[in-house]
Amino acid sequence: MKRREAADYFCFETWAITPYKDGLLLDALHDHLDFPEQQKQIPLKFQRFHHSVIAVEKAGYQLAMIQHLVSQGFPIKPFTVHADKIVRSTTGSIFYSNGKAYHLKDLINLQELEKELFTFPKAPHDDYADCHDTTLSIEQILVAEAITAEQKLLAEEEAKEAEKELFKKGPQINPFEWAETHEGGWE
Repeated sequence: MKRREAADYFCFETWAITPYKDGLLLDALHDHLDFPEQQKQIPLKFQRFHHSVIAVEKAGYQLAMIQHLVSQGFPIKPFTVHADKIVRSTTGSIFYSNGKAYHLKDLINLQELEKELFTFPKAPHDDYADCHDTTLSIEQILVAEAITAEQKLLAEEEAKEAEKELFKKGPQINPFEWAETHEGGWE
């Protein structure tokens, strides 16, 4: 077996979260990549999309990945899984059932992604489901991390002020119209 085939699947998704809390899947990398190749791919994705946060699971060898990426100055958010995959998948399920998650319609591996995602937990692999759960839960992860009650209150006040500023600006760009003119639209 070739080294590339022996490596576990690596999944890296890029999502945009709109001011209305819709999740827009912009890009998904899903491939057998060894650790050095993963270290190369994350900076390339960051260079293309300029992520505000990159969530990396803090387990096994990923801790070395986190340390490496932090040392390179990337906006890494380590997280620890606290429940089994089926329980964690409920966040993504709620986004989809409420019409709050969208996929770029000409995403390179869209058919593979949707087949795996919508047949979870019976699909042979669950990498996309794991990645979706992390992404669609990241806002809850960031809010839940307030160290003290005072910090949490301050974060909530800042969020309210940001929301007020958003409404002062008037109508925002329609993400669906933007997508049609930039990357081919949404499904």
